[in-house]
Amino acid sequence: MAAFTLSDALAITPVADPAWNDDGTRIGYLRTVEGETRWATLSTPECETTAVSLGDGTYDPDAESDVTDVSAFVWRPGHPEEALVVADGDLYRVDATTGATEPFARAPDAHSVPTWHPDGDRVAYRRDGAVWVHGLDGSVGPVTDVVVPDIFAFGTPLEWDPSGRYLATLVAPGETLGVAVLDTRTDDVAWQAVPDRDDCLRGAFAWVGEGHLVYAEDSRDGTERVYRSVRVGEDEGLGVAVASESVDGLLLPHDPVGHESGRLAVVSARTGWRHVYAIDVDERRATVDRTDDRPGLSGTGVVQVTEEEFEARGDASDVPSFAPDGERLAYVTNEADPGERHLEVATLGDGAVTDRVTFSDIGGNAAGSSWSPDGAHVAFLRGGQRSPVDVHVAAVDDGTVRRVSVSHPDPDVFDSLPVPERVTFESTDDTTIDGYLYLPPDRAPDERVPSVVYCHGGPIAQMRNGFSARPGHVHAYDQVLAASGYAVLELNFRSGIGRGRPFEQAIHRHVGTVEVADCEAAATYLRERPETSDRVGMWGISYGGFLANALATMSDEYDCAVNVAGIWDWRTWCQWAIDHGVTHWGIGEETWFYNRFGGRPDSDDPVVQERYRVGSPNSFVENLDTPLLALHGMDDRNVPIEETNDLLQQAVEVGAPVSVMYYPDEQHGFSTPATWTDAAGRMEQFFEDHLQA
Repeated sequence: MAAFTLSDALAITPVADPAWNDDGTRIGYLRTVEGETRWATLSTPECETTAVSLGDGTYDPDAESDVTDVSAFVWRPGHPEEALVVADGDLYRVDATTGATEPFARAPDAHSVPTWHPDGDRVAYRRDGAVWVHGLDGSVGPVTDVVVPDIFAFGTPLEWDPSGRYLATLVAPGETLGVAVLDTRTDDVAWQAVPDRDDCLRGAFAWVGEGHLVYAEDSRDGTERVYRSVRVGEDEGLGVAVASESVDGLLLPHDPVGHESGRLAVVSARTGWRHVYAIDVDERRATVDRTDDRPGLSGTGVVQVTEEEFEARGDASDVPSFAPDGERLAYVTNEADPGERHLEVATLGDGAVTDRVTFSDIGGNAAGSSWSPDGAHVAFLRGGQRSPVDVHVAAVDDGTVRRVSVSHPDPDVFDSLPVPERVTFESTDDTTIDGYLYLPPDRAPDERVPSVVYCHGGPIAQMRNGFSARPGHVHAYDQVLAASGYAVLELNFRSGIGRGRPFEQAIHRHVGTVEVADCEAAATYLRERPETSDRVGMWGISYGGFLANALATMSDEYDCAVNVAGIWDWRTWCQWAIDHGVTHWGIGEETWFYNRFGGRPDSDDPVVQERYRVGSPNSFVENLDTPLLALHGMDDRNVPIEETNDLLQQAVEVGAPVSVMYYPDEQHGFSTPATWTDAAGRMEQFFEDHLQA
């Protein structure tokens, strides 16, 4: 069997965001080929009697959009053969049978996802700092003069209520965010809540009925969240608090998911594990004490859908989805295996879960869920040990699954991939750390090979048993390294998901300490294994890139390190994030990071200053004697290029062994095959120079 190569890895076609059309005959999804993302459709197959098989599915979709650079799409209600796509910031109507496109609206803001009116005769979107409604009859104009932010990090949410009269959106009248409901009949603001205190943020919301909105109110320090119910035209002010939670550390909250039946689904870590809760909002409004602003997340009207020591989310921001009847919830859990994610469907009765359908017999990693209009099927993403992420369809009644898409033109190339070993070892404070170890497929029985550790980004993420939705391209490159003769350990250091709140919150007020110790323990573990030599390198992206910088300056455990888009100085990065504010990051993102240190980077508190110093690699640049390769996209809007500029300048000043490569037009995650080809070639030579010699 031929070795798995970089060309094989780059031939993977990433897929994302599957969603059914209005009559359940097609699934639309995003498909990226050679760096170009198009909207694609597939006819939905019969899957009632077909178990999951890698022989299922097709590489070629039924149709693809003519336009590329597609970032989002929405099916048109009542018109199953038409969708609206966002391509390079413009809106296009697309024929789902042919892929033919027709320009609809030019240059709305790139981070605004359009939303169809329930009747399918008009579209709302954000443009020029306002909400516009664009009718298919040619009418177009702004709804009101409220200021609506263009949020880079998560997009600006915009959603019609079930009646089609109201639009909910975020507003930014000043330096903070609020929630507003716009009345499209009168072009007025029907209701809004804007913080009058400096320590409060609001943002995520969901409709749970006609004119009935639930939104999330988060404390600025990220430790508290309150869900508030607002009946437009009835409630004034902040609305009725129907649920709340608080944690030590950071909530890192998920968006609520609503259903017009009056139900709300949320993901909460209130028990120490991320679990799904279903809330009957009307029942909560009728029973909670209106004077209690923190009513909790238990009692009348609340059903804890999942519980015990596992978590119910696919990736860090994954949320459940309601069936069309509002009686069932689809979500994913790692209950069956801590390093996998499996689909599950729960039926909600009167204050309890009355039935579950689990799909844990099918290995791999699921994420996301989209219900068919008849409620009989769920579309979701799934990858396996030897299969990249693809669109799958589950039949809810009998628990069978079928793969729909095929993300590689030659799936046989994955047959040679090594099966990982889940390994565990103790960190310096006896915390158990785990990861997945891949040994070279052609390693001789008595051969000791050099090792490479991969550290994920986020850091709220997790490396899984095989391919998963978020780090798919990263995992493929790790397989290239394994085929090239390296033992590869995909490490789950502290601050990642899947292991409960203490593990996830371990870096709170301890950035650059406990997770660095975990990485050091990984190097020690690898040197002690009989299959591996004493030569160990590492690479990481984003937070993993920061860890590469940290290990190169704070530790001697690694023989070399590769930083892709990592932070060099938390003080400069946090100040940059603060300066960009909530209209760049959305609700709380920049505060989540600086609150990990206990305060802003300009704090005069010596304890906070010391945390920034200890956590920032540039504080130890004089100790930088581990060879370090830094790779960075020059258009990065998550970690600005100045972080690598400062790294290079300070390393040169002290004569440290650093090499840097900049990639024009690339953002935080490299997107084009040409960039990955160059970056991988540089990494391969770097590891050969320092680990194979």
